[in-house]
Amino acid sequence: MATRFVRYLLPLLCFACASIAFGQPATIRQLKSELAQGDLSTHKRARKLERLSWYQCWGDPVSAMEAAEEAIELGELVNDPSLIGSAIVRRIAAKQTAGERGGDAVELNKAVTLLKEHGPERDLGYAYWCLFMDLAEIAGQDSLREAYNQQARTLFDRHQETTGRYWVMFTDLYGSLLGSQAVDSIEQEVDRLLREAKDTNLLVNDYNRLLNKAFAIEDFATAERVGNEHLVWSRAIGSPFEEYIALSDLQSVAAYSGDHEQAIRQGLQALEVAERFRFTTYRRWTHSTIATSFAELGDHTSAVEHLQRALSIEGGPRLPWERFEILLNLGSSFLSTGRIDTSLVVLHDAERLFGEWTNGSFALYEDSRYAFLLEYIGAAYRQKGDLQRSREYLEKALKVAALPTMRMDAARITVEHARTLALGSATDRKTAIAEVDSVIALAARENWLEMTRDARLALYEAYDREGNAK
Repeated sequence: MATRFVRYLLPLLCFACASIAFGQPATIRQLKSELAQGDLSTHKRARKLERLSWYQCWGDPVSAMEAAEEAIELGELVNDPSLIGSAIVRRIAAKQTAGERGGDAVELNKAVTLLKEHGPERDLGYAYWCLFMDLAEIAGQDSLREAYNQQARTLFDRHQETTGRYWVMFTDLYGSLLGSQAVDSIEQEVDRLLREAKDTNLLVNDYNRLLNKAFAIEDFATAERVGNEHLVWSRAIGSPFEEYIALSDLQSVAAYSGDHEQAIRQGLQALEVAERFRFTTYRRWTHSTIATSFAELGDHTSAVEHLQRALSIEGGPRLPWERFEILLNLGSSFLSTGRIDTSLVVLHDAERLFGEWTNGSFALYEDSRYAFLLEYIGAAYRQKGDLQRSREYLEKALKVAALPTMRMDAARITVEHARTLALGSATDRKTAIAEVDSVIALAARENWLEMTRDARLALYEAYDREGNAK
């Protein structure tokens, strides 16, 4: 499906690229040219800054934030409440695009009040959507989040807001655990929306969805092709943010494929874009993911160095999910270097943070990260000699990974579970051998080379415990 849609997408992108001179990049250039003139009135300058922020949001979100902040200041000078409301929404949307979600409810509620009274109503939908995203990493606010979501949907549909409707459907796909029929229905609606809209930015942004689809079925060849096309088009339309996302996705493809040298190269390119365009949150994230590949290669010194950089950038991560990611990888590195007690302290801190920010807003991502966390803690307790706690954590991880979209995670955790069982009774060792045999068979069918190697090593370890190494 992903391959077929890429073939369909390319003609649309050719049309979009041919019209770039008349599209959003041209609009941005025109607005910047007009703002450079010194004869604009305060009111006109404020309006143009607000529009510039909207067009820059998905390409250069930090510059979009700055434009919106100036628009707010000028809007207050000329006392234009409608402009102020819209500019607040632009600023928060850009901030959230840059990965900084949370803590903006007061300002957004001010925007809602202004837009309800003075309009435009189409921006009110985006205000509600930003409120929904503002609660994305806060547990215990399900009812309020859902109310904001529904209010945004209603207004997006009423005003036929293509961008807003796309956001809603994208979040439906990856923010909840849907059945295959529901997923297919949403995918078809997304395809129809893109065909009708012919929006350059959305077409390029949609490569991320196509890559996620390929990942879900472990089709890494398609994922790599989609990622490379995404990178080409992001550069063609001059979108550094999309360029960063494409490079980051290619980094993930390489890492999952076991090519960690390539993952590091892609990660360093992504980091250069993030640093050049001041994507602070994504700088931390990228240091953390680069560290994971260094750790996989056995270079834990470089891994810890990148993680320490991630923790120190501009005072360290502000949001629980940011800190969670870094601690998860730091705990893994300590585990790999035999610092078991330190690893457990760090991983249990990550476990506490996970409970603070997860709420189902991004269910597939949350499950994946939680499975890794439980797996690492289980492995740490095994190395510490506490086999009972090791089994408890690894069996909990297997329950989390019992989804069709997490087969590779489940296989990896099964190998770790078998390693723990192999240290137990003779009956446990027989179970361990059976578990590893099943993973070897699956990995051979799916051509998971790295998984096959690890599973065969675990099988040797299990036989060795019986005094019958093969």
